[in-house]
Amino acid sequence: MASNIKLVIENFKGVLKAEIDLPRISILIGGNNSGKTTLLEALYLLNGPHSEAPYVVNNSIAKTLDVLNYLHAGSGMVDFSFLTYKYISDRVIIYSKIKDKEYNLRIYNTGIGLIFYTLLGDGTALPHCKAMNITGEITPPSLEPGRKAAT
Repeated sequence: MASNIKLVIENFKGVLKAEIDLPRISILIGGNNSGKTTLLEALYLLNGPHSEAPYVVNNSIAKTLDVLNYLHAGSGMVDFSFLTYKYISDRVIIYSKIKDKEYNLRIYNTGIGLIFYTLLGDGTALPHCKAMNITGEITPPSLEPGRKAAT
């Protein structure tokens, strides 16, 4: 059976490094804490961390990050470190090829928050958003629109 979805995850949540090929229709089966939800959340983030989600959180249409934060930490916490491996990784890679379309998301942990970038085919970094922690909005330390990112 041909694979329609290739997913590569590095330093994301509880996964240090994984690569999986999925058929068009897949059923994930496994014990508690085996990575099923992590795979689904990685795919969910690829459309963009601030993409509208089909959920309502706090009486408004939620964004992807709002939903993930709500599910993991409740509605009052503003800390997205749960997205990084063991809460401390400085870079997360989520790459997927679905049919002929490639998605390439990077999450950089600055220590006070996370920065989300999509890598374009030529390696150019396209900023998605800045996740804010309690200390306030963060700015990219060395990456600016149009600059090459580390892969």
